[in-house]
Amino acid sequence: MDTQIVAVFYLVDDMLKALHHYKDRQTTMSDAEVMTTAIIAALYFGGNYTHASNLLDSQG
Repeated sequence: MDTQIVAVFYLVDDMLKALHHYKDRQTTMSDAEVMTTAIIAALYFGGNYTHASNLLDSQG
């Protein structure tokens, strides 16, 4: 599962870079991290964002 999470993050990050997406300076999380959390929530936790966020926080 860890390998899939890393792969999803890098795919999302590369996609945002290819689209020339600029992040807001006020954010504490990158847009790729937010999108990865949403995708992991959909894949593994039935859309429960809180459980996905807790898993990713515990993994570092």
